[in-house]
Amino acid sequence: MNALSVAAKGLPQLTAPIWLLVAAMIATGSVIGAALAQRVPERPARLLIVLLLALTGGLTTLGEGLWSL
Repeated sequence: MNALSVAAKGLPQLTAPIWLLVAAMIATGSVIGAALAQRVPERPARLLIVLLLALTGGLTTLGEGLWSL
């Protein structure tokens, strides 16, 4: 999905420091995720992620609706 988005829209126009920050955040997230994966059971983690994504989508929709008023 991401590859198709980049192919359609091109890479974002970011400065070098921002690209470095993005790379650092990806690396940090990978390290934290690997550490948590050993301690958190998979099923509850998946449920939490699904619920957080649904909440984020709902709040985003609500915010867009309120913004357009």
